[in-house]
Amino acid sequence: MPGYKIIHDSIHGSVRVEGLFLSLLERPEMQRLHGIHQLGLAHLVFPGANHTRLEHSLGTYHMASRLCTALELEEEDRQTVLAAAMLHDIGHTPYSHTLEEVICHRLGKDHANVSSDLIVGDYRPYEDRDIEVIGNIPPLPDLLEQNGVAPDKVADLVTTVNHSDPAQSTFAVEAGQAHFGQRNFLHQIISGPLDVDQMDYLLRDAHYTGVAHGTIDIDRLLHTMMIHHGDLVVQKGGLVAVEGLLVARSLMYTSVYFHKTVRIAEMMLCKAVEAAPP
Repeated sequence: MPGYKIIHDSIHGSVRVEGLFLSLLERPEMQRLHGIHQLGLAHLVFPGANHTRLEHSLGTYHMASRLCTALELEEEDRQTVLAAAMLHDIGHTPYSHTLEEVICHRLGKDHANVSSDLIVGDYRPYEDRDIEVIGNIPPLPDLLEQNGVAPDKVADLVTTVNHSDPAQSTFAVEAGQAHFGQRNFLHQIISGPLDVDQMDYLLRDAHYTGVAHGTIDIDRLLHTMMIHHGDLVVQKGGLVAVEGLLVARSLMYTSVYFHKTVRIAEMMLCKAVEAAPP
């Protein structure tokens, strides 16, 4: 059998997944995303919005692959970014972001923190008795390490950057002298102002909800993005595409994500979960 799969995605067409990433895709941490709606309860208002976190993760992986190629990243960086793109949502609970605030209140962690814990092995999503069903699979960090990918680096990319932290500044200060020394672009590819995560979810959410606000010139964006002094930037020729993405994101929030009926349903669910005993 070939060591790859060609998966047809409704947004990006044929997506090739091979090697480590095929192994990641087939793991229980990823397969559980089949049952988690990307937009929580939005399907109550937009009947077509039944797409899942697994589809989005696959799409984010594909977008990251295209961007890594456009940026001509070194193989080690490419592998780390692609692993982070595929695994960035494995910490999501049922109903996606709907219960995020409740979970944060009870656990002190958001889905990104849980994803990070899963990647480095601080948390295992199944018990010993589950092995009879899913088989004796290697821990997630072991699988990454066996393929030359550092779990801690992957986990770092899926967590939110603290922009007030001097250690995460573009400028490195040494002996009183400031200079460009950080590699922020790796994190910015996954979670930044113009990251592959939102490139996929804006296209995907607009497609499945049927609204006409998620149109983005992805090709122009990818071909005009570059690395400058350690940051991911867009050349002047891509400014119109950037404006289009920002406008699309704003319109999607007002018309879909913060739709009044969707928010009412989400708040009802949150109140029910909050009222449930621990």
